[in-house]
Amino acid sequence: MKTTMILASMALAFSSAVQAQPAQSAQEGVAVSFAGLNLTTVEGQQALDHRLLRAVKDYCEAHTPGDMGRMTAQHQCAQDLLAKARPQLAQVVADANSRFADIGKPGASR
Repeated sequence: MKTTMILASMALAFSSAVQAQPAQSAQEGVAVSFAGLNLTTVEGQQALDHRLLRAVKDYCEAHTPGDMGRMTAQHQCAQDLLAKARPQLAQVVADANSRFADIGKPGASR
């Protein structure tokens, strides 16, 4: 089972938000592991959301120029990245719920 979602194109989203930062490779992304989480529970979903927020914060801090507009740039970076990541997170949770619902059905793979 896949236990990591890759938030691809983060660098492209961020490089458009901060013109002073050179564009990064489109291949760059941030991996967010959901190993050990039960995504069919609220607690598991909250833990995944926390991991996502931490990854976005770390990414934006590392890729924001150190000038006077740094806080604004970090905030914009985080908003852009979360807007792209939330649909991926929702799909991971939906997939987990779908697999859980299929358990016990005839012909379901385990």
